[in-house]
Amino acid sequence: MIYTYTKPKHGITNVLAILLFVNFFLRLSEGFSWRSILYIAIAGVLLTTEGVQLDVAKKRYRKTIAISNFHFGKWHTLVNVEKVIIESAKNMANRSEHKINDLLVQVSFDNQIIRVYSTENHSYAHNTATEISTALNVSIDDKTIENVI
Repeated sequence: MIYTYTKPKHGITNVLAILLFVNFFLRLSEGFSWRSILYIAIAGVLLTTEGVQLDVAKKRYRKTIAISNFHFGKWHTLVNVEKVIIESAKNMANRSEHKINDLLVQVSFDNQIIRVYSTENHSYAHNTATEISTALNVSIDDKTIENVI
């Protein structure tokens, strides 16, 4: 199974990209111009997102650049996997890209931590962490337990 995580983008970015696509097609009907090519290029850049894919069956990962559902990046082998971490976004120093209620599932290996899943649903986070830890044969470090009152 492949788990895909992409960094969230602001809604205004998608609106701008759609407006640029519409402008591109309107200008294209008037005839070819370099400005129309510029509009489509800017829209393409606005629609790209960064992320990570984790293939637990083949024990590999890749950092990706995605346009819609097409992901690009080089696969790397997972080595020295230590644990799967469940952490609340409100405990993180840089939480600007997540909602305060988000739970993040991360994989720690070889002095790196990659984020592979994000959700507000506690049971989804735990189920995903359990699936990943079972497939990789490692433990789960739940950093949300001490924060539950």
